[in-house]
Amino acid sequence: MRADEVPPNLGDLVPPHHRAGFHEYLARVKREGRAEGLGTVLASDGTRRVWHFHSSIRREGVAEPVVRSIVTDVTDARARERLLADRETRLRHAQKIEAVGKLAGGIAHDFNNILTVIAGHLALATDESQLMPAQARADLEEVTRAVGQATRLTRRLLGFSRKQLLAPRVVDVNALITELEPMLARVLDERIAFAAHPSPTPARINIDPSVLESALVNLAVNARDAMPDGGTLTVDTVVRGRMVTIVVRDSGTGMDPETLARAGEPFFTTKGAGVGTGLGLAMIYGSVEQSGGSIRMESTPGAGTVVHLLFPVATGDSDAETPTEEHRAARRSTPPPPSVRPVSVLVVEDEDPLRRLVERILVREGYHVTPARHGADALHIVSALDDPIELLITDLVMPELGGREVTEALRATNPSLPVLYISGYDPDPVGLDVGDQANTAFLAKPFTGSALLEHVRRLAPPRRDAAR
Repeated sequence: MRADEVPPNLGDLVPPHHRAGFHEYLARVKREGRAEGLGTVLASDGTRRVWHFHSSIRREGVAEPVVRSIVTDVTDARARERLLADRETRLRHAQKIEAVGKLAGGIAHDFNNILTVIAGHLALATDESQLMPAQARADLEEVTRAVGQATRLTRRLLGFSRKQLLAPRVVDVNALITELEPMLARVLDERIAFAAHPSPTPARINIDPSVLESALVNLAVNARDAMPDGGTLTVDTVVRGRMVTIVVRDSGTGMDPETLARAGEPFFTTKGAGVGTGLGLAMIYGSVEQSGGSIRMESTPGAGTVVHLLFPVATGDSDAETPTEEHRAARRSTPPPPSVRPVSVLVVEDEDPLRRLVERILVREGYHVTPARHGADALHIVSALDDPIELLITDLVMPELGGREVTEALRATNPSLPVLYISGYDPDPVGLDVGDQANTAFLAKPFTGSALLEHVRRLAPPRRDAAR
């Protein structure tokens, strides 16, 4: 606003609902002789501006004391300050989430190693369970179920840390939500009315279906807990341009701005002690972002919460599906017959119990196994061998020399060497692409002995001895 646009009485510029505060400010100036502060005024074009007032009393040369003010328009400066503060807050939040994510991912990776050993030895024991008493067999089954629960927990941790193992494919969101409705109905209280509104046009996104299913179930559980006396929950699918948006809306208690700002933090929960882990929303954020999507939340105390899950529209074949069991079975090889020369396998794993387990499973199936404690140990061992290695099984993440480096070194002299990577991490975040390599595979921890052998037989089928 130009100086010639400022009226003699500044009060004329103050919006009606701000005038009480303005008059209180003038009274302070008259009482104390001077004061300064911020106030909202109306510019000549009708927009609201923020002014900084520096006021004092002039008594000399006037019949009555007059309040003189020097005003500075600080609207733009305050907007820049708010933008900077918001960016700093987001940066601190991102750094905190990244730090906790690394911790969670590391813990999950270590647990996956332990779970693989437990599950592997359980499978070996189960093979002999027919010789055990009935109660011992039942005990083994209980331990197996507990391993499955622990595996699901580590997947949640990896989901939060954006390192979980995903199998994305083209998914019709409308169809998935329709299939999920019975499960959501079981999750919700009978006093909660549920409705799903699919988009009139196809809503196809590229995602691991389990990610979307888990996200919707977790959001339904949160909505149920926010509506103890009943209410409504709706799931709408909207296709606009190149984006698919899933809108989950409840009529629950809602959240204040402070709670909303922390909603995606790991281990933060508004539920009582012993109820929930605080990982639900954090896992949703991590999984959705790892899948190329984003989340936006809106909430008002007493008016409920709205969650927007946004994903890019899938490009490619809408009929793409994960391989069926029949397809997988067709690719399986039969175990090597006794007359076939054993395949020579190098196993590189820095966790001793896991390395011994893999060696035991392979030796029991007739493979010739050479174990190595780490990457450098593997290269040293291979350099001293007379016969070539026919299959490399290596952990992906190891100290000093990882699985990729071991593979590069061995393939420098044997380019066709088959490689099976084993890891609790998703290969994509660590820069490993095995999709287009026919002689390379990836096996996620924790894995079973049968899954290990299936990969081994496919990568290194038995060879007949040339002397026969």
